[in-house]
Amino acid sequence: MSAPLRAAIPGGVRTLSVVVPCHDYGRFLPDALGSIAAQTRPADEVLVVDDGSADETLDVARAFAERWPACGVLSRAPARGAVATFNDGVRATGGELVVILSADDVVAPNYLEALEARLVGTEASFAYSGVRYFGSRSGSWPARPFDPRRLARANFVNGSAMFTRELFEQVGGFDAGFDRTGMEDWAFWVAALSRGATGVPVPDTWLGYRRHEGGSRNSLPVRSLLAVHRGARRRWPEVVTPRALVEGIALDLVASARVRLLERAGRAGPERVTSAPGLSGEKEAPDERRGPQAE
Repeated sequence: MSAPLRAAIPGGVRTLSVVVPCHDYGRFLPDALGSIAAQTRPADEVLVVDDGSADETLDVARAFAERWPACGVLSRAPARGAVATFNDGVRATGGELVVILSADDVVAPNYLEALEARLVGTEASFAYSGVRYFGSRSGSWPARPFDPRRLARANFVNGSAMFTRELFEQVGGFDAGFDRTGMEDWAFWVAALSRGATGVPVPDTWLGYRRHEGGSRNSLPVRSLLAVHRGARRRWPEVVTPRALVEGIALDLVASARVRLLERAGRAGPERVTSAPGLSGEKEAPDERRGPQAE
């Protein structure tokens, strides 16, 4: 295991960047950017990363940028996928603290302030809130206590957690081996654990996670779940132990089966997703560009 990140984040003035990846979610982008603009602790920098969208994403993003000095736009075509979008966005910004917000989600007005206040002055490298679901379903996902053994089995940290740039650089960004799996964020947190990083829950704010008709990228096929867990075991064996592998697969298989049974009965609640909500901005059921992990 690599040397842990132990130094507490110092007090004083810090810079904070928000990255908003977007692929064909231009219709939701005003809600996401509006929630960032309304923060009690304004972001120092906001970057919309248009990942080859064919809709109004670029026009919407540019319209915001024209009247919002803190907002910038990064556009590229063709689309490169979730992991490249996350990494390019973070590397194109300069904040000491970073939040990645999916273009179809929103955050509570005190989100940035609450996460920053909880993170600064501690030895933790990331802070995460609970989740409130909206859209096709409603419900909630609480900010659970930090438990590295549990996190090695299954994700309980939402994809819009605040993390330090130091952590991002130490880990090397999001791992391309987990691209298009819907669990890129969990792989990032597991990689963080391998570096000795810790997280802190923040109970007094929330991420608004939009649920879509037709399923979520977090409700993965069994084959994809197995591939993700086995890939994490190969990549970070010191964190994903044999026991964690078996228990993680079992937990996700049981949760996945419950999701499908409840959805068939027409009463699946959003709290039944197989893991904590992700962040990719492409949360619909996987298509040919977002297939199972190839490992």
